[in-house]
Amino acid sequence: MTKYIMPYKYLDHQADIGILGEGESWSEAFEEAARAMFNLIGKQEEKVAIELKNVEIEVSAKDIETLFVEWLNELLAQRDLTGLFFSDFKISEIKKTGDVYKLQGQAFGLPFSEENFVRGLDVKAATYGGLKCEKKEGNYSCQCILDI
Repeated sequence: MTKYIMPYKYLDHQADIGILGEGESWSEAFEEAARAMFNLIGKQEEKVAIELKNVEIEVSAKDIETLFVEWLNELLAQRDLTGLFFSDFKISEIKKTGDVYKLQGQAFGLPFSEENFVRGLDVKAATYGGLKCEKKEGNYSCQCILDI
């Protein structure tokens, strides 16, 4: 029997806000944290009949924790570069090659417009504050503080 895991959570912080992504793999935990982050940024008003656009995401880092922060910050950078509001994420691979972790994935979204979205918080960056990634009993989790 598979134990139900809440896919993401928000963490209390004095000035900013923390996110926690959980899943049955590093990929799932990273994807859920991205969903949590973009859920803070805004919400889609209604179903929009526009095909989602996808953006390729590739990041690398020396360890899984740094890779997590790099993933989230690359998503924020792509949001700013493309003008897309991302609502879905798919990591095709997280692998360690030598001393480097590499992530390949995609983010899917729609052009942000005031008519289609309710604006939330202005998330500036994922930080190393409260950063922790761990694997326990087959469950993976990653958390950090977002600068808002």
